[in-house]
Amino acid sequence: MRTVVYTAITGGKDILRPPFQSKANPKWMHDTDYICFTDEPEKCEGKGWKVQEVDNPYGDTPEGFCRSARRFKHLPHKYLPEGYDASVWIDGSMEILFDLAPLIATVPQWGNQHHFGLFEHPRYKRTIADEVRCCIGGNKWGKDDPIKLRAQMQRYGKDLTVYASGIMIRRHEDPAVIEVQERWWDEIEGGSIRDQVSFPWVLQQTNFNPTILAQKQRKKYFILHPHKKHSSWFEKTPV
Repeated sequence: MRTVVYTAITGGKDILRPPFQSKANPKWMHDTDYICFTDEPEKCEGKGWKVQEVDNPYGDTPEGFCRSARRFKHLPHKYLPEGYDASVWIDGSMEILFDLAPLIATVPQWGNQHHFGLFEHPRYKRTIADEVRCCIGGNKWGKDDPIKLRAQMQRYGKDLTVYASGIMIRRHEDPAVIEVQERWWDEIEGGSIRDQVSFPWVLQQTNFNPTILAQKQRKKYFILHPHKKHSSWFEKTPV
């Protein structure tokens, strides 16, 4: 299966780390490309990734940089080259530890319409209300406009389960996946950039059931590093 692993780093938020190269699985190495979209290509060259320079149409601010990177994350069918059977998105703060072929094979629903896998939230059964509370008054404070977050929570409801979206395995050209991603992007572009908040509502609206992978698998294949730059731009507010 022809696969692309890709990420986006804008505004110097993260440090790109070389991908794991499996000498034990030469077919994976041959069939897999690594692409990084970035506004600072000189900082990402020579690390084992194909680097593609991009602009920041949403402005050179912390929020603008984040939103600019999100478009690649959520619209792979528009930005990735043609010819790939599947894609693996990883946030710029992730480092790959092992050959990802076995992980991709654990997504059990490749054979039906739901060609999409991502991980459960590190705090199991976390809800939209929990995530919004964390973003405006907890350990993710300042991550987005509290007014936007509260408005979206009111529209979505408080009790839907959120998932970790820092790693996503998709057949990104599948029409059902494209519908989910474009609906998701509409919510992000018109509302909060905290994509975990809007995703469960999008799943509900599209009647889409992705494969949810266990966090213990994530810890086997990836390390999550701290961001190089702190990206808060709103004051901490009461929930």
